[in-house]
Amino acid sequence: MKFGYVFWHEDGELLSILKQAKKWRLDFAEICLDYPWPDTFSEDEILAAKKMLADMRMDVAFHGPLGGILLFHPRKEMVDAAIKIHKKCLRFAASLNPLYYNFHIKTHPLELRIKGNKNTALQNCLDGLDEIIELARELDVRLLVENSTSTGYLVPFEELLSRKIDFNLDVGHWFAGKRGYERLEKLVGLLEDRIALLHLHDCKFQDAPIKDHLPLGQGDINFSRVFKTLKKGGIQMMALEMESKESRLLKHNLSMARDFVNQHALFGS
Repeated sequence: MKFGYVFWHEDGELLSILKQAKKWRLDFAEICLDYPWPDTFSEDEILAAKKMLADMRMDVAFHGPLGGILLFHPRKEMVDAAIKIHKKCLRFAASLNPLYYNFHIKTHPLELRIKGNKNTALQNCLDGLDEIIELARELDVRLLVENSTSTGYLVPFEELLSRKIDFNLDVGHWFAGKRGYERLEKLVGLLEDRIALLHLHDCKFQDAPIKDHLPLGQGDINFSRVFKTLKKGGIQMMALEMESKESRLLKHNLSMARDFVNQHALFGS
């Protein structure tokens, strides 16, 4: 089991993020490529990152951009723009030999209220996904699709499972979306060993307002029950994703995550 953390643009420059991840004794850093990344990375910075990763014997992974990147949309122009941005990010990611490239399939609900738009949006999304999958194959980058709070994985599983793509299960998003423990058991049974990554954070969902990305133990999730379920999922990697960057909290949460893994024999095959 590899342990990592999700870093954002506000957390510092690329090299400082890698140094911080090493200081925290992480196996990898998952870095979100929201604008202006990766556009502003220089060749020198990329070369320096390669050398640092090799010297530190640490891995890197990437989260696709979030803002306005709509892969599920009835206007093909919108999906084409999202595909273009993902391809740029994938090419950059490939230069650092990442563990994976993780992304959301996002939509805009107002566009889907008109009859017929959802079917058009789905077809546009599937065509776009096939382009991304083909490029990832050429670049030898592993693709993971992450569930969103309001829409889950969005695309029907029969369409995703037939494609060369694996899954990131974001536990906080799952419970923030009011999906519950029984549906989680069904999901793990459906996806079997295709859940490669777990985004780990707590969530307060029993009372309004829902609050996500909390340190473990500060929300309502029963992690003992969750990890018993996930034991069947073949998970290979885990990344903490918390709003707090306090070193003490991160150390405590990593320790808790490792304890859950050991208690429930949770590791990838």
